[in-house]
Amino acid sequence: MTDTNTELVELVADLAVDAAQPPAGGLSPIWPKLIELGLTCVGTPEAAGGSGGTLSDLTVLARALTSKGVSTPLIETAVANQILADTGHELGGATVAVMEQALSEDSPLSLTAVPWARHCDRLITVDTESIGLIDLAAPGVTITPGINIGGDARDQVSAPAGTWKQLSGTAAAADILGRLALLTAAALTGAIDGTYALTRLQVQTRTQFGQPLIEIPAVAGNLAEIKVALLEAEAALDRAIESADITRIGRPTVDSAAVIARVMASRAGTRAARIGHQLHGALGITDEYPLHHYTTRIWAWRDEPFSEAKWLTCLGDLALHRGEEALWEQITA
Repeated sequence: MTDTNTELVELVADLAVDAAQPPAGGLSPIWPKLIELGLTCVGTPEAAGGSGGTLSDLTVLARALTSKGVSTPLIETAVANQILADTGHELGGATVAVMEQALSEDSPLSLTAVPWARHCDRLITVDTESIGLIDLAAPGVTITPGINIGGDARDQVSAPAGTWKQLSGTAAAADILGRLALLTAAALTGAIDGTYALTRLQVQTRTQFGQPLIEIPAVAGNLAEIKVALLEAEAALDRAIESADITRIGRPTVDSAAVIARVMASRAGTRAARIGHQLHGALGITDEYPLHHYTTRIWAWRDEPFSEAKWLTCLGDLALHRGEEALWEQITA
């Protein structure tokens, strides 16, 4: 971890101290501070109005926030700002949604599970072929509030024909999908980290039969399994960060290391959430106890923007099209 990364982690820790959880669909109280400090523009060049920094810095931020139980539109906003900068648009006030179907300028749109749409004035859509922009304040555009299982805003957006405009001059859609895979892997890894820290504290401090729960072999073994899941997610994430070449845009395919990190984080998160609740017992399902701030978001994020099965299909396609050498050197290494 670089000195800059360490400073970012410490900054997030300071901001997250005593940060209250927002109501379902609402924004964290630290969100305005993230905007004020320019953290939503990390990874976007200063010459284009951004804060500079790298994709690695952005992954550190994404993980640090979720490890503290804080959910924000950081990932969607930062990626949107990168796209807006590429295309000469003003930064800020935008989110990103990934579509499985291709969109058209000539057709009305009805998009579901759009992240944080009610809090934004522009929406950037990404599918496997194109990137487009919707002005959410345009006439005829309606936003119907919704939430995911973690309580994050996931809204329905309906727009008349002619509202969506295809963007050119930006990175290829595959490259954007790769960035989102990497960043959501970082968010999941942070939530796993938070689950592990909370569970470890629980079994170390709660006593049963006159001794801490951690002294019971079965409990210690299950806690170790969460730690193993965290280490697996971290290893895949570190490898993906190393392979990310942010100076190169227009990749013809999604970065395989980012997809692997995304799949590993999803699987590790499923194990960590299950065991975390088992070791907490009934305490883990109460609203007052913070475990659900991590586990419900793991369950939600592992299927956003694509499910694990979809990412595995993507990985299979990469293996088929890149050949045997790439299979061994890039995917299974």
